[in-house]
Amino acid sequence: MPAASSLLPWFVPRLSRPMIGVLNNLGHEMHYTRGEVLYESPGFFRPLMLVRRGIVARALMDPLHADPLLVSLSGPRALCGSCETLYVQDRMVRRHWCMTSVDVHVVNADLLLRICDQNPLWQRELSNYSAICALSDRLGMHGNPCNFVRRTTWGINDRFLSFDGFRVS
Repeated sequence: MPAASSLLPWFVPRLSRPMIGVLNNLGHEMHYTRGEVLYESPGFFRPLMLVRRGIVARALMDPLHADPLLVSLSGPRALCGSCETLYVQDRMVRRHWCMTSVDVHVVNADLLLRICDQNPLWQRELSNYSAICALSDRLGMHGNPCNFVRRTTWGINDRFLSFDGFRVS
């Protein structure tokens, strides 16, 4: 198997049409070309972006080797940017870049969270979305024959301990 195919991409879920309606009233449109980096963390700005057209690769990076630990893909109607850190402020290094030309709708994440506080359905969808992205990160780390798994001495039982305390409602 070629080295380039050692990462198994996980596809990010799509948002519901009502949530997209909320996002449409916030923010502005941006266009990026293939290869451009849309988001890197940690960083000063926390842009949240809704993909309108194109494919965005979302990588959880190995902070010691600058290699992706896993890659997920955001397509139309999916989020990229600071969506993994809306509710949990971790210190994981992330990088999101364009696989194709991409049109995104950029939204202020803090403003969106304040608006969603006013509607329990929106709040639930956004928190579940964030939890599903975090679960996808963990599944990717455990399921991929990537650099992290090869370099670590963790056994399967130790790797599954990373799920301890993780709940999806």
